[in-house]
Amino acid sequence: MTKNWIKNNESNYTFSIDNKLIGTMEISYLSSERKAFCQIGSHNFSISRIGFWKSMIEINNDKGKLIAKVYPEKWYANSWIFEYNENKYKIVVRNNPLAEYAIIDKSIEQVAYGLTSENGKLKVKITTSRKISDYIFDYLLWYLFVPIATENMGDSFSFLMIQN
Repeated sequence: MTKNWIKNNESNYTFSIDNKLIGTMEISYLSSERKAFCQIGSHNFSISRIGFWKSMIEINNDKGKLIAKVYPEKWYANSWIFEYNENKYKIVVRNNPLAEYAIIDKSIEQVAYGLTSENGKLKVKITTSRKISDYIFDYLLWYLFVPIATENMGDSFSFLMIQN
């Protein structure tokens, strides 16, 4: 299984698995909430930063109903709580060996997006558990990770997929 995000223009990305289109994400950088308009098949939803410091994230369906939220575990921590489908996951930021975001459920890593170096070139490394079939995990991590990828790699993203 190969997951890829393709940059279509400055703010629009296409998500595919094994060259099969899964959906799109368009990120608006015009406000501090950095709202992303997402599509998975026929389902539309949005991701946006909220709160005074914009340290929380809400994911709403196309009718505006809250379907998931992300908030800091502690105000000074490098981890967040991700509430989705009546479950609580943990999102952590770590160096593995470079910057990486991961979603963890009961100490089992579900999905991780990070930078890695291969043959002297930076790549986006996606690690995923075979148990995950809900792509909202990928969309959330790409939303969080794309500024890091862009800063370090510019417009040319190349991917390394690792499945546990």
